[in-house]
Amino acid sequence: MVRIESRIEKILKGGDINAFSEVYSEFYASLYAWSRKYISDPDEAEDIVQNVFIGLWEKRESLSIHSSFKSYLYRMVSNSCLNVLKHKEVKNEFARDFKIRMIEEDNRRIQEEVISEEMNNEGIINDLKLAIDELPDSCQRIFKMSRFSAMKNKEIANDLNISVRTVETQIYRALKLLRKKLVKEKLVF
Repeated sequence: MVRIESRIEKILKGGDINAFSEVYSEFYASLYAWSRKYISDPDEAEDIVQNVFIGLWEKRESLSIHSSFKSYLYRMVSNSCLNVLKHKEVKNEFARDFKIRMIEEDNRRIQEEVISEEMNNEGIINDLKLAIDELPDSCQRIFKMSRFSAMKNKEIANDLNISVRTVETQIYRALKLLRKKLVKEKLVF
């Protein structure tokens, strides 16, 4: 066995591509089966074994094997598989972290938009209240009864002892004045 092992090492160091092809053919199937114990994807397992052989060929001149050639190849495949698995784990962890960061960023952005919209709405509401407070007294009173007390025009007319037509006119006037004021302040388009 030692003779075969040293012969393989000499063949590799000599750069005999035909002999290397024989070594590849002899060990490929068993190394592929070994890599599949670690790696579920057949293409990825095949790439690992091929990369081990490529590395073996590229480093053939400086090759120094202190154990059996076969166990050297198996150890190279095992280490390559473990490196691939570690790399996948790092990628998956990065992807999870990235996804979490994106969700947190989206949540933060949505919160800021909601707060901004609430503040904007509060500003509009305050401006609207101020505009209502600037209406003439009778117009303001009828408008508030209509919009904030949810009274019907007939109820307002009965309550204030005025005609329904007067109520309608005052509401129309209030809306016209409010629209004019709010458009002037660019709160209504």
